[in-house]
Amino acid sequence: MPRTNAARSVSAATYAARPASPTDEPPAPAPAAPHPLDLRMVVRTVAPGMRAAFALKPFRKGAILSPFGARRTDPAPSRYTIQTAPGRHIHLDPQPLECINHGCDPNVAFDVERMRVVVVRAIRAGEEFRAFYPSTEWAMDEPFDCACGSPKCLRRITGARDLGAAAMSGRPFVAPHVSAPLRTH
Repeated sequence: MPRTNAARSVSAATYAARPASPTDEPPAPAPAAPHPLDLRMVVRTVAPGMRAAFALKPFRKGAILSPFGARRTDPAPSRYTIQTAPGRHIHLDPQPLECINHGCDPNVAFDVERMRVVVVRAIRAGEEFRAFYPSTEWAMDEPFDCACGSPKCLRRITGARDLGAAAMSGRPFVAPHVSAPLRTH
């Protein structure tokens, strides 16, 4: 008897509905979709114990690199937190954002009011992401000598408290907990 299309459909449906045998392997899991940040930045070790985040593609000024949130909140700063309010220091989520290093002439800024990282000047593919730490940090947990290489370099980064209003003037996205005390400091 010749096979018909109907017979093939029934056979396929019957085969597809059969229960798995104990020797069948489970289906491979679907590959996880990459995190959007994985398509925008890569983290590299640039020196022993030091990592940095680099652009995988060009960004225009005003673009949003990434929203961010808090994996954990601490009352005091550490080298891996950003200050979002007085006495509120967050460990960034997504975590790779913690690898954005300081630069006195930054190309990104942490907008702590809208909880997003904003591109403040055009960025080329392969360029390191850098933020001006005193824009969010009133007092640094670990002050450091800056080696950003910018002609605008401030040399010693201790936090906004020690810079004063003049050095902070014109900086993009200076957090309210930083700008308010600068007006009276």
